[in-house]
Amino acid sequence: MTTPEDSGPHHADRTYRSTAGLVAGVLMLALGLWVVTDAVVNGEGRVRWIALAGLALAAPLVTAFTLRPAVVAGADRLVVRNPFRTVVLPWAAVEGLRSGYSHEIFADGRKYQLWALPVSLRQRKRAARAEAR
Repeated sequence: MTTPEDSGPHHADRTYRSTAGLVAGVLMLALGLWVVTDAVVNGEGRVRWIALAGLALAAPLVTAFTLRPAVVAGADRLVVRNPFRTVVLPWAAVEGLRSGYSHEIFADGRKYQLWALPVSLRQRKRAARAEAR
C-alpha cells in the first residue's frame, strides 16, 4: 500500500531574532570576559574573586535578555521564546497581533510580549502619519 502524500509544500520553521540584540549580547559577553580575564591575571587579593562572581552573575542575565529571545513560526505553531519563559501557541489559538511600542500576541485570552521582534519607532511614526492622511 502507498501512503498519501501532502499536496502542499513543506517549509522549515522560520526563526526571527533581533540582530541588534544578538550583536549587543555577544559584545557584552566578550567585554565581560576581557575585563574578568584582566582582573584574574593582573588583580590582587579579592579582586579576582569579585570579578569572577560578577561574571557568574552577569553572563546568564546577558544571555537571557539578548541571545535567548526568539520567535519561531512554523506551519502549525508559533513558539515565543522570551528570557524566562517559552510559550508554544498553535496558530488556531492565536486571536490577534498588535504592534505598538512592542509586539504583542493575543491567544487564549492572554497577552504575550514578543521580546525578539524590535519595533522601529521611525516606521511606527511613518505609519501613523500615513494613516492620518
